Amino acid sequence: MEDNVIDVHGVSSSIRAEEDSPIQRIPAEILQEIFLDAHYTPYSPNIRAGEVDFKVPWTIAQVCATWRDFSLCMPELWRRLPKIIVDVPSHPANIKVEALETRLARSGTLPIIFSLQVKTPPNYRGGPPHNRLIDMIVNHAEKWQEVTIAGDIRTALLALSQAKGRVPLLKTLAIVNSSDIYISNQVIFDVFEDAPLLCHATFEGRFFGRVLLPSRQLVSLKCTCAVMSASTQQILTAASLLQHLEITGTMTSYGLAMPTTTLPVLTVLKILNGSPTCLERLTAPDLKVLDIQTQSHDRSPLLPSLINFIERHSCLISLRLCIPTVEPGTLSHLLQLTPLLENLEVTLPPKQDIEALLYGIDNNPLVPSLKLCTFYLLSRAAIYTVDAISVPALNLLGATRCGQTRPLHINRLESLDVNLIQHPSFQLAPLLRLLEGWDISSTSAALYRLKTDLSRLIPGLLTGSRLEAAPQDDEELKRAFDALGNLEVTAPDLHVSSIHSILKYLSTADEFAYSKRARAILEKWRPSLEDNISDRHWMIQGSSAVYIPIDDARRSCAGFRDEMIFVKDIR
Repeated sequence: MEDNVIDVHGVSSSIRAEEDSPIQRIPAEILQEIFLDAHYTPYSPNIRAGEVDFKVPWTIAQVCATWRDFSLCMPELWRRLPKIIVDVPSHPANIKVEALETRLARSGTLPIIFSLQVKTPPNYRGGPPHNRLIDMIVNHAEKWQEVTIAGDIRTALLALSQAKGRVPLLKTLAIVNSSDIYISNQVIFDVFEDAPLLCHATFEGRFFGRVLLPSRQLVSLKCTCAVMSASTQQILTAASLLQHLEITGTMTSYGLAMPTTTLPVLTVLKILNGSPTCLERLTAPDLKVLDIQTQSHDRSPLLPSLINFIERHSCLISLRLCIPTVEPGTLSHLLQLTPLLENLEVTLPPKQDIEALLYGIDNNPLVPSLKLCTFYLLSRAAIYTVDAISVPALNLLGATRCGQTRPLHINRLESLDVNLIQHPSFQLAPLLRLLEGWDISSTSAALYRLKTDLSRLIPGLLTGSRLEAAPQDDEELKRAFDALGNLEVTAPDLHVSSIHSILKYLSTADEFAYSKRARAILEKWRPSLEDNISDRHWMIQGSSAVYIPIDDARRSCAGFRDEMIFVKDIR
């Protein structure tokens, strides 16, 4: 569908000029699907992928009479409302009121999705504002399905109080408090207490007061808070149907204590920079996915709590542990406690823990059901932990558990990769060099200098923008290409410098004067690069170096071989 999306922002003039154009003969059903796809495939550079472009419905409706009729018959285009910003105590302009009123009318009977942000002066303590935008939203409370409330939530929740008992369709609620005004836990907000379908809740910020929710029916809860709020504490105490819990922040300073609770059907627990208390006081007998990430270098309180927690939850299928470093023996101990594990994502451990995945402990294999294994490098310096000691262990792990021939009673490892999480992509080439054991030679150093020269001489080369058509008589550029053509190189020299990926990019830019020269040099190098594939163990995919078994059938596919040879990010 994406390839067939019509740029509704650019066709209006041509359609008005030619009413008999082929686009006018597209069946209504297909045209409506295109409109919906355009709504969720924004063209504006100011809108991130996956977000809704709220201008699309208006643009479609202004192209021609036919498109306008289609758009007005499609309430799906209008049900997602633009962010509603209310400045207290000022009143909204009439045009904003009319625009919201129009969208609400055109959404028909469909449930609506909206975000309300209430802005107030510093230390504002007034009552609920009388605002036409808020009144209009409250009048349609029966249609609320997904709601985000941001800004001064005290004022916002007071303003929405008339919606209590009138939100039969509400399923998702997010409350984002960006105000520093203290709200006592004695202050109760009960507008959503009786929402019969509410199952997803999010709290961000602090000082929520006590927001009452139907805790016993919640399925997912996300808390991004510096302190434990009364709302979160109450939910965790009563949420017997909670399946997904995500906690970000310490929740220790100035806040209420994490309650001691059992969540009987919780399957996913994610803790980001959280306190060990979250693990010590929580029991989830059906837990399958545990994701713990912390940037703190103080592991002393976390690891004992983590080990104790995993001892009580041995049925884990997925474990993600992103901490600055993993002490020798820690991972092996944890994996002994999780025999059913299928997915492991962890900071690159010491050699002895990698070897434990190979040989097991006391003749007992570790995690025999493991299918996916990712080792993270969390800092720029961490790349150098991939050294002459750990690389053989990684290669042996890949050869032993990723290939078709494996020890008995051990599943094939479908994916083994080393991920440069939060790293610049240009560090992928050094990572690949370390994993493959390639040395920096005088030739690779010369190639790297020529790569630097090309980057300087060809504007736009490293930014991915359109290349300028360099003149053929550019002597400095000509000397660089002559030097490349005359060098005798090996495949490791090329991979260490990444110069071949630069030439690959240049060879496809027909507007560039030296594109044919780049293709000719690549053809000269290709036999060496092709022959080297049989000696390769790793390739770059996205932000990871991925292990490729020797018996991997994809090695014989031309397209896959090209992916092994060339790195997409040429920087």
